[in-house]
Amino acid sequence: MAVTFPILRMAMEVTGLRGYELADVLKVDTAVFSRKIHGRVPFLPHERARLSELLGISENLLFKEMFTPRAGRLGQINPGPIGKAVENAMAAFPNLETR
Repeated sequence: MAVTFPILRMAMEVTGLRGYELADVLKVDTAVFSRKIHGRVPFLPHERARLSELLGISENLLFKEMFTPRAGRLGQINPGPIGKAVENAMAAFPNLETR
């Protein structure tokens, strides 16, 4: 299972901020930021606070961890309740364009 931060990712989409820009704000390498956002390396408390302040979203919501199943052999996943949580979170951003 992979840990993701869907609210942080949605906030990045809505604001147009890119990973390298947030890495600069946190003063970390872009590869390190990538590992953090993919849940491989934890965000430090001061990094969580800085991103929360910058994006105007509470730390608890911004860094809510959700475990998502990896794609099966056919590339199909049935996210179940996780998918519903993401759909509900996305409803808060009605103008968000998805790729």
